[in-house]
Amino acid sequence: VNFATANGLEIVGHTLVWCYQRPGWVKDRIDSGALDKAAALDLQDDHIQKVMARYKDRVKTWDVVNEALADGPGPELLRSDPWSDLCGVDYVVEAFRSARRADPEAKLLYNDYNLDFPEKRTRLFRLLALLKEQGVRVDGVGIQGHMQVSRPRLAELETAIVKIHAAGYPVHITELDLDVYSRGEGADVRRIESGEETGYAELPDELQARLAECYADLFRVFVKHADKIERVTFWNVDDGNTWLNNWPVKGRRNHPLLFDRAQRPKPTFWKVVANADAAVSDTPV
Repeated sequence: VNFATANGLEIVGHTLVWCYQRPGWVKDRIDSGALDKAAALDLQDDHIQKVMARYKDRVKTWDVVNEALADGPGPELLRSDPWSDLCGVDYVVEAFRSARRADPEAKLLYNDYNLDFPEKRTRLFRLLALLKEQGVRVDGVGIQGHMQVSRPRLAELETAIVKIHAAGYPVHITELDLDVYSRGEGADVRRIESGEETGYAELPDELQARLAECYADLFRVFVKHADKIERVTFWNVDDGNTWLNNWPVKGRRNHPLLFDRAQRPKPTFWKVVANADAAVSDTPV
């Protein structure tokens, strides 16, 4: 944060509340019945107040709640985890209220994955409507950009951008990367986890070209809808530091970003720049 501040760079705080970021003692106290809903929400408020106070006037945008929504076709609004099961939707409501008290001028966002799927997007709009009914303002929605070269889902992503913006929420493209490996469901994931797919030490030229074209296609969509999108954020900078080197195969080399392991721009980088430059004279980027 000090480096960014000194160099005039904007910081986005990610994330204040996420089900996978709770200390083990919290789950232990929930499981034992030692932590009730009121006490849990007090803990959450204390956490948000302290973190946002530390970075006030330096961090202007926060992903307040991350990945709260359930997946799949069922009627559930929220994913099931100990915190959500204890507090219900109130934990989302109170998280935004706490963040607004901590910094009334900050931009407060909800962030989630699979918002290009209609079922998940329907849940999103249910949650946003509930927050609005409670008098809680959400300043934008983050659409996570973890995608696959084999299945980029461009049309579905474009639909999500248009519909979320039409509902009154500026769009933020977050956590952008493109997995170069095919990734399926169920048995396919188990096969990969078994180690049968060892990956590429270096990306073959054909796949490098496909990755570059996929990113170019993505940025054509982003530039087309630049009036709806406030930012695009990558999920790390270079291939040596991507989470995909460890998921779903521990230690497998992935190549999902614009810079290689030596932090040199890949062909993908120049494709992105070319598509942004081609439109900059006509469209704000």
